[in-house]
Amino acid sequence: MKVIYFLFLFVLPQSGFGQSAVDQTIKAIKAGNVTEMARNFDKVVDVTINNEQSTYSESQATVVLKNFFSRNRIKSFTVKHKGSPVDNSSVYIIGDLTADSKKDYRLYLFFKQKNNGLFLEEIRIEE
Repeated sequence: MKVIYFLFLFVLPQSGFGQSAVDQTIKAIKAGNVTEMARNFDKVVDVTINNEQSTYSESQATVVLKNFFSRNRIKSFTVKHKGSPVDNSSVYIIGDLTADSKKDYRLYLFFKQKNNGLFLEEIRIEE
């Protein structure tokens, strides 16, 4: 009985009982769903698309990415690298994005730990 109690108190909450911000974002990208992706945006997001970089509010970044995804419908997204420092203060994702337009992109995402959660601070999309 003590083992079950221990699992519910300590192990299950940390094991991703719900999806993490990183997993939610990856799932949203695969679906081309910027609205879902935006749920994990920080208050300010750096967005770079093919060397055009700017810093946007959450809502502005959502509009910019919706425009990109409407022109480049997602065919597939594959995570190639995922990592974080020892203190788990951030997470990065590097992946390959293929659009229906037959264009391939490298996608870089950077999440930062803030207020007991991970928030997407930077998005880079390069052809």
